[in-house]
Amino acid sequence: MLSGYQGNPKEFLFLSHKMQLSLIEVAIDNGLSIVIDQGVISPSGNQELGDFITNELENISIKYDVNIFKFNIEASLDILKKRFIDRVNKAKKENTKISLTDVIEFERRFYLYMKHKKQDKTFFSDKLSSEEIFEKILEILKK
Repeated sequence: MLSGYQGNPKEFLFLSHKMQLSLIEVAIDNGLSIVIDQGVISPSGNQELGDFITNELENISIKYDVNIFKFNIEASLDILKKRFIDRVNKAKKENTKISLTDVIEFERRFYLYMKHKKQDKTFFSDKLSSEEIFEKILEILKK
């Protein structure tokens, strides 16, 4: 951040994602694989920004001749809410900061995600362990 910066919030939002996309290119250029959370691609239901990021990722995949695989990792609202509350309580206990502490806002984001999520392959983290999900994703990537 720059002291006294008075830029347009929308421009700054797009700029911050352009910077992240540049980092993705550097990583791919150096032989690394990239995993991106769907929340980054569709931030808070911002369709314009989500479309921009998706198009840029597709352009990067073409430029570097790499594949894009999309997966959803989900759990029921009850399970996610419990995990969320546990994280908030842990942060309070350890006196650490987290960006979201409001259950109502958490639920709003959950329903927004469900409304806008893409119909990609979905794994349920309340039914499979992270290791099992990882193995299933590896199976798909090897095909």
